[in-house]
Amino acid sequence: MRNLTRPFAVIAMLVVAAACAPPKPKVPLNIGLVLPQSGALVTGELYTNSTNLAIKHITEAGGMRGNGQLVAVKEDSGATTQGAADAIEKMSTEKNIKLAMTITSSETIGIDAATKLPFGAGPTATAKKIPLICVGCSAPDFECIGLHQYVFGAVATGGDPTCAMNPTAGTIETTGYVYRMVETSIPQGAALAQMALADGASVIAGLAVNLPFGTALLNHPIAGVKKIVTDAAKTYSVTSVHEQSPAALAAKTMVASVTAQEFEAHIRTAYDNAIVDHAMGPVQALIVNSFPDYNKIIATAAQANAKKPKLYFSFTGFSSELLATSGNALAGAKGTNYAIAGGPSPGTFVEDYAAIGNVPVEQVRGSIYVDTAYDAMVLAALAIYATGVESPSGEEVKAKLDTLNDPNGEAIGYKEFAKAKKILDAGGAINYQGVSGNVDFSKTNGVKSPIGKWEIAIEGGNPVFKTLP
Repeated sequence: MRNLTRPFAVIAMLVVAAACAPPKPKVPLNIGLVLPQSGALVTGELYTNSTNLAIKHITEAGGMRGNGQLVAVKEDSGATTQGAADAIEKMSTEKNIKLAMTITSSETIGIDAATKLPFGAGPTATAKKIPLICVGCSAPDFECIGLHQYVFGAVATGGDPTCAMNPTAGTIETTGYVYRMVETSIPQGAALAQMALADGASVIAGLAVNLPFGTALLNHPIAGVKKIVTDAAKTYSVTSVHEQSPAALAAKTMVASVTAQEFEAHIRTAYDNAIVDHAMGPVQALIVNSFPDYNKIIATAAQANAKKPKLYFSFTGFSSELLATSGNALAGAKGTNYAIAGGPSPGTFVEDYAAIGNVPVEQVRGSIYVDTAYDAMVLAALAIYATGVESPSGEEVKAKLDTLNDPNGEAIGYKEFAKAKKILDAGGAINYQGVSGNVDFSKTNGVKSPIGKWEIAIEGGNPVFKTLP
């Protein structure tokens, strides 16, 4: 008689061995976050909250393929171009990142003063064939086709290598490695100019502080503030440009260093110079292109000056710093920002972000780019998943990133990662629509951004932001 107990014993042993075997290790799918955690613009925590929320939702939707695990790897850029380039170099070498994210235009690209060559996170990532998504690159230079052709790896013809003579020249056939979740700042400048004109201002001035592309927003030949203002009847525009930082001011004045107090005094002087009387009369509207911390100094300067033109701010969002200095002096001041959560279920995103970041809901609505940072992380995960392999190369991820906004694909909104996976597994196409709006990349890899408008009003004796239509 055959011994039937032996096969069953072997099977039992195999089952026990399998049960006792250690789980396969996770395969890290590293996404490099280049964050300004030190320097002139410390905003890294805002975007860490966004990416943490995205990873949480992706994990709840079943995560990535096989043992792949999405991991956010952070490096400090120091809010400088070189710091961002060094961060990409380090993460690509040590962490094998699949995709990188930056926050600002200046981190993404700059021009070396000595060599006159472009450098920064964008050129570094391109050289390593790693896709880079900038959540807040709004410098007008990013619309230049030549930049994408000669620096960011786009397959294109006819682009101007210098971007100086004709930035719109050329045709892009295949987009490059640098993407941006917003459009350039030119529409914000145009919106501010139109707001000032609608308010009846006939003498309008501009002031750019700490923005390398500030003069472009004000002086862009097609849609800049100066163009719109001077094209209107009986209006006049003048631009006062200010140095970008204490270090820049020190270099210009040939001194060893400039203190924060000296720099603030210099900004106040720039404000005073911007609103001097002109032949057509006093300045009635001042359009300010800056970040919230510098807008705070300008608001203080406005309070101290006897001349009080109406102020219009770009990139401010609902800045608590601005309200803290405004009092009644800035009542009626207006501004623009990239509108938060313009896509599907915006209220849900705002509440979810407020919970994970432990911040008030109103602060979320005033924090620019937190929605685009969330969308960037989801896009990174979708692109990795779409490759069909557990741990793809950066080049493979870039190829799939270009397919996620297929106009013929099925719409994918907030918290729909599981739905997207099913469609991709079945060989279908998706059209990702994020909380920041429709993420439809243009040929220069930019996304059209909804613009929000606001005004400072006084309620109960306190200044508050009121959203404008």
